[in-house]
Amino acid sequence: IDLINGVTRSDSSTTYNNIKTALDDIVTEYPSGLTQNVEITIVSEVLNTIVPGADWVAELFEFNRGGLFFLKINGADLLTLDCDTVGGLRFDFSDNIIMQKIKFVNVSSLQNHSVPEQMAAVFSNACNNMMMDQCSVDGRYLDNLLIAGRYGVIVKESNNFTISRTSIEYFKATGIDVETTGAFFFIKSTISNCTSVAGIISQPSLMQISNVDYFKVD
Repeated sequence: IDLINGVTRSDSSTTYNNIKTALDDIVTEYPSGLTQNVEITIVSEVLNTIVPGADWVAELFEFNRGGLFFLKINGADLLTLDCDTVGGLRFDFSDNIIMQKIKFVNVSSLQNHSVPEQMAAVFSNACNNMMMDQCSVDGRYLDNLLIAGRYGVIVKESNNFTISRTSIEYFKATGIDVETTGAFFFIKSTISNCTSVAGIISQPSLMQISNVDYFKVD
């Protein structure tokens, strides 16, 4: 399923059939950062996969740094991102982003040993004010449900990252990896059906937290 015009924007009449193109256009139109709150909303069922040869379904680099406004990706329970054994959404040096009601599937980077180890459904590197709300992350390899992925969510050198009302399941290394981060919140969310496998990484875990100034679980 990849319906034309299923992806809309609050600040434009332009419609898309994938998240990557919508994000690329927003970056082009707001080169110095957002000047208003912008919401990407899914209005009909959309399945997005990785462009051949890419490592992520979509990426943002140095976007909205230090900005006052927010970008919200509202999947509305209609958006599925097939990570195709590689990565989902990657953010580097980008601020103020909300991901809501998105389904991440096939986050099974363990299946393809030629890809870098640290692929995930969401990767935040040096970002501020990030949130995953009411999302689901499934690490199973769709062609063989007995195979599961390495990492669900990775947060590095970021601040104020929140995972809220989100389920993360079927990973065999680390469900969530948070390193050198100011504040991290895990609110009304679950990590389940994860089984540590020796030899994938030295210390497999459901959640790995290191050098985090403030950590809250509710």
